[in-house]
Amino acid sequence: MVLLMPRTVQRERDPWPEEREGYTQPRVAYAAVRSGAAKESIVIRRAEQLGSLVAGGGIIWTAYAISHHSTEIARLAIFPPGPMELAGVGVLIWLVAKLCRAIQA
Repeated sequence: MVLLMPRTVQRERDPWPEEREGYTQPRVAYAAVRSGAAKESIVIRRAEQLGSLVAGGGIIWTAYAISHHSTEIARLAIFPPGPMELAGVGVLIWLVAKLCRAIQA
């Protein structure tokens, strides 16, 4: 049994020519690069890294607390203090470092 594919219709013209408005490559103007862009403050970078590490530690501690205190959490008892606060402090440190970087620019 031989199956034949139907013939494809050859088009003479492209239905979307490049001459149409909006299909040409526009010239893009870029902002000039700051001369001091290569010199970033190492203090801000370290603060961002510290905030990320503290927030990550808080998330890991929260997962540990949820897995080991699941019965108390299921009874809607008090969640053990510490892990959520640590994650929040880490996020705040990271956000302040990002704010300082934005202000510096």
